[in-house]
Amino acid sequence: FPYKNVLVKIGIVFVVSGLLFSSSNLIRSQLFPVQSISQKATFTADEGASSVSERSSFWNQAWVLSVQKPLLGWGPYSFRFVQPRLQNAVLATSDHPHNFFLKMASERGWIAAILLLVIITVILVKSIIGGLNDKSMFIVLGIAGLMAHSLIDYNLQFVSVSLMFWVMLSLLVPEIKWGKMPKLNNKIVRFIEVGLATILLIVAITEARGILLSSVGRHLEAAGEGERALVWYDYAMPQIFSRDMHLSCAKILYELKRYTEAKSAVEDYMEENAEDFRGYKLLGDTLRSDLDAKGALDAYEKAYDLGGKYNDFGIMRAKVKLMMAAGQWNDVKDMRSQVTEDLEKFVDAIEHNTHFIALSPNAEEVIALANMYVNTLPNREKPLYEVLAARADHHSQVEREKIKGRAPGYLW
Repeated sequence: FPYKNVLVKIGIVFVVSGLLFSSSNLIRSQLFPVQSISQKATFTADEGASSVSERSSFWNQAWVLSVQKPLLGWGPYSFRFVQPRLQNAVLATSDHPHNFFLKMASERGWIAAILLLVIITVILVKSIIGGLNDKSMFIVLGIAGLMAHSLIDYNLQFVSVSLMFWVMLSLLVPEIKWGKMPKLNNKIVRFIEVGLATILLIVAITEARGILLSSVGRHLEAAGEGERALVWYDYAMPQIFSRDMHLSCAKILYELKRYTEAKSAVEDYMEENAEDFRGYKLLGDTLRSDLDAKGALDAYEKAYDLGGKYNDFGIMRAKVKLMMAAGQWNDVKDMRSQVTEDLEKFVDAIEHNTHFIALSPNAEEVIALANMYVNTLPNREKPLYEVLAARADHHSQVEREKIKGRAPGYLW
């Protein structure tokens, strides 16, 4: 095996990659501030939290979730919805656990994760043992690099990356000497191949219609044309994978004060995804507006437990406000220590701008709840909440002024 030649080529790849990266950053730094490479390498960039500790939490949480449903997992792309219940820090959530195999185990089950690991390992190992030519060597290096990176991150959700990964892996298969293979019936093989391709094509075409129609609705919703958006969302139904469409319908109906329809839309959403705290929060808002205080409090409690605690402070504010309005002062008093603890955590996150929380509506929610206590508590107990509100207001304004003061970028 030509180890020296391989090492030289690997070195050349690293040098060229480093030069390209450094030169692009150097050009950008002439016009705009550039993030320190050392900060990115040590996961201490300006998001205000260490990605090292958060990745460790994600891996542990993915493991816990995979053990809870080891055979089939929680479902494709479910991590973002089921992980928040295990959160232990403000906005410490993610669409994926930053590890390819833990993602597969938690979302598709351990059978799928192990099978995937075996397929990739067998192809790579047999390719290396059988001898590498120039083409296959670079393919193996590319796949190995992507897999190494996928142990601490996940980029295969991007079609461009995923497509190249599977194409490169398939290019290695014909180069491998598999030995004597069992002879298969070509007619059966072709029938299965064509059948699977046809089914996938039908699903893709059917879903494409819904995606296109609902995307028109989303653009209209973003433009503030709720009534027209509802029409297009109605055109888009039914969909096999409706994503957030029912939730979007519920938000529009709630804003239009059509509470019965909004409640029905939320329930439709939760039939497909009962793990999303956003659905329960919107249900709580709808029931509160429909004068169902008990139902609203139950919905807010569910939203809080499913992940709202560390992601949406508006849930706690709405719950406390509803209790105060209903005259449930004993309940307000009993939960005050928990509210204060949450307030302090969110204010600390705003002060450090953790995951840019100072730019989010959470800042206003924190200030509003702190001021609610200032307006209802005795004078001797007000200072703590006055200080918390002032800290949140000051640091959120500072961070927002920083954003306003930035020059616009041209490329990235």
